[in-house]
Amino acid sequence: MSKLLNDTSKFLSFVLRHEPQAIGITLDSEGWADISALIDGANKSGGLKADSNLLRLKHGNYCRSRTIP
Repeated sequence: MSKLLNDTSKFLSFVLRHEPQAIGITLDSEGWADISALIDGANKSGGLKADSNLLRLKHGNYCRSRTIP
């Protein structure tokens, strides 16, 4: 599972830090993305097969102040 989490982390970092348009999402004025749009965009782009459980696993490692539905 660690390779999957590592690959997920790299993909999300690339998309959210550098090119959200690569998966067809837009960040808000504070740099946050809609989770559903992020999952849908990631899956449609083929860059990541994501679901809320995978993101919750990755998210839980870093930030406890935001929740993923």
